[in-house]
Amino acid sequence: MGEQLAQIVKLKNMMLLVTNGPRTGQYDPKAVPDKVKLPVHEKNSDIDLVSKAFLKGVKSILDNEAEEKVKFENFVFGKPSVFKGYLGAAIENEKSIVVIGGESSSQITQALDLVPGRLYIKKNTAMNDVHEKQVNKILETNKGAKLLNDNEVDLIINVITDEAYSDAEIVAKEFEEENHFFNEEECLYEVIGYTLELGTV
Repeated sequence: MGEQLAQIVKLKNMMLLVTNGPRTGQYDPKAVPDKVKLPVHEKNSDIDLVSKAFLKGVKSILDNEAEEKVKFENFVFGKPSVFKGYLGAAIENEKSIVVIGGESSSQITQALDLVPGRLYIKKNTAMNDVHEKQVNKILETNKGAKLLNDNEVDLIINVITDEAYSDAEIVAKEFEEENHFFNEEECLYEVIGYTLELGTV
């Protein structure tokens, strides 16, 4: 994906702010089917192989411009993630685009709430069935996110000020539609009952 994002940066004359997460490159791909944890994201540890491959792809497109155009921050346990800071920068600049991997459920939800219309989701092999269902549901029901297809570089920036719903709002709307015959008190009881049931597991 490094090459693809670098092409977007070049085409639109943008900066690329990149960070990884605690699970990025955590397991040795050569150890399949066994899961062998690698010593990454620790203080003084080397950058993980996935991030290295990403940055190599970026460098192959931007070449000497990479140092000026790209800011990479490696996640390290015990240090705050820069994700929220990067998201804050995107909020401040309405020409920004946010690209998040489909396996990052919480980050997708945050970006969907804060920068609707500028969020692109990239599917990848790190996604499981739950991630796939969540992403597909968001893309089906929400105008605030789009799928980043392979080789797509001319992205549309479409700032949305209304009609963008968070995951919670989508669930609430579906619940309301499915239970439209309930009165308000009964609906409230159903939601509370379901929550309490989950809480006892």
